Amino acid sequence: MEKSLVKYISAALSDMMQASELRDVSLWLAEYVTGLNRTEILTGKDSDFFSLSKTSDLERLNNYIRKLREGEPLPYIVGSTSWRGLELNVNQSTLIPRPETAELVDWIISDNTNLTDLTIVDWCTGSGCIAIALKKHKNSWCIRGYDISEQAISVARQNALINECEIDFEQKDIFLSCSVSDILVANPPYVFESEKATMEASVLRWEPHSALFVPDNDNILFYRTILTRMKARTYYFEINPLAVENLTLLCTELGFSAEYRYDYAGKCRFLKCHNHNERT
Repeated sequence: MEKSLVKYISAALSDMMQASELRDVSLWLAEYVTGLNRTEILTGKDSDFFSLSKTSDLERLNNYIRKLREGEPLPYIVGSTSWRGLELNVNQSTLIPRPETAELVDWIISDNTNLTDLTIVDWCTGSGCIAIALKKHKNSWCIRGYDISEQAISVARQNALINECEIDFEQKDIFLSCSVSDILVANPPYVFESEKATMEASVLRWEPHSALFVPDNDNILFYRTILTRMKARTYYFEINPLAVENLTLLCTELGFSAEYRYDYAGKCRFLKCHNHNERT
């Protein structure tokens, strides 16, 4: 009887994942190593993998399984991920795009979908996922993406090509730069250093700390820098729920309105700001 590739992967990982995650990872990896789509995998077309594959294919599969057992996230192992209908390259110089960040994109689109001529700046762009998702929604929007990491900018440029988007990605230091746009969006580092103790080991080991963490004693420094250095009509941010009080005080001090929204998990995760005294 021919062996199911999905069952083989699941058996190798079953002691370290919950059932729902195990199924998703096993299917995703089976798709990746065979080139079959999800429907083909679910209808059993992966069953001839072991009889038809070369030794090198089996070694590659087992190497992926070994890395998963060591805690390396699957997107880093295979070098890509699917997010909001986009195929995106990722590596350890970029964060893996999260589902909640897609909700931030949805908010921006909902507010501005009827506007055709917008300039948008995406600070701390990382893989470029936000900028690319916005450009795919409306090609007429002029979008720029900035990040301090040259390696991240390289990945963002690759992703723009993969998704056929014309976006200007450029390496810039947020603390030494300025920008002017209709809309500014940012998903900056916002995890407090003290939260490391409760975070997943795989995140701490594999994802770039420079894109994640801020010091506890100055946990809104990126937001303060953006709101004081960058000019825009509207600002959209992904935020740490623990920083809401400090962000509210900052907005009040600078004369900005503040509107918060919750993510799918019920956490206060997004902030929209207006400065009614400024015009771009």
